[in-house]
Amino acid sequence: MSAQRGGPGRGQGRKPIKEGQDTVTVSLRMTESQRDKLALLGGAEWVRQRIDKAKAPKYEFSGWRHYRQSAGMKS
Repeated sequence: MSAQRGGPGRGQGRKPIKEGQDTVTVSLRMTESQRDKLALLGGAEWVRQRIDKAKAPKYEFSGWRHYRQSAGMKS
């Protein structure tokens, strides 16, 4: 008997949000009441929809470090 046990299987794991597009995990700090409200609003799907609908800023964004420096924040 040579039946394999364990290991990867077809269809396993989290399904992609959009086919052919990689995703990243983003961590946000918020209060517990904000987290609860986010869950009521629809969680990650609600956030993604808001980002997709939002207009991009008119200035060119060259990364978080540049933003922190222009905002007077320490690195």
